Amino acid sequence: MRRLVVAFVVAGLAFSLVGCGGGGDAPAAETPAVVPDAFAPSGAPAEPVPDYSAEETATFELFPMGEDVPKTVSDRLAEKQPMALLFVDSAQKDSDDLTAEVKAVVEENKGLIDLLVYDVGKYSGVDKDGRITIDEQQLNEDPKAQESVVLARALGVNFSPYVIIVDDQGYIIYRHSGYVDSGLLERQVQRVTE
Repeated sequence: MRRLVVAFVVAGLAFSLVGCGGGGDAPAAETPAVVPDAFAPSGAPAEPVPDYSAEETATFELFPMGEDVPKTVSDRLAEKQPMALLFVDSAQKDSDDLTAEVKAVVEENKGLIDLLVYDVGKYSGVDKDGRITIDEQQLNEDPKAQESVVLARALGVNFSPYVIIVDDQGYIIYRHSGYVDSGLLERQVQRVTE
């Protein structure tokens, strides 16, 4: 279809150029030849391809401490062990894919960084106004789910999936909401492990 449209445009331009030529007693002035794009030199700059990947913004904020931080996290902070925190909702379709991708990146750096995965969607839902709600009664009966939600709130995690990377000094150096590219994640992991 695109070729057909281009053919009509080229034919229309050719006919309009033929119709514009001559007709007068004065000799036609010579016009410089226009080189079509197909014959442009190979060194000509190409139009840039838009980048739709996640932004790689640096974050430097101290990891919040207190009673909201689970023992597994506070122990790693005390040991100065870099870690990646992944908050997912197991009910979302792409959670397993992202978890596997993050695990693969961490596995490549085994022993240098730890991965902690938290399911924050276990007892959550969406009300009629589109707000996220949590069934507090069921949440209080499940300590692991409660730990996940309390930590997510303390870190300002409002959506899932959400990735947070913490360096060995206890600083959050990267946080991202949504799907994260494995190449970008690999670069962030290398920042904390080198």
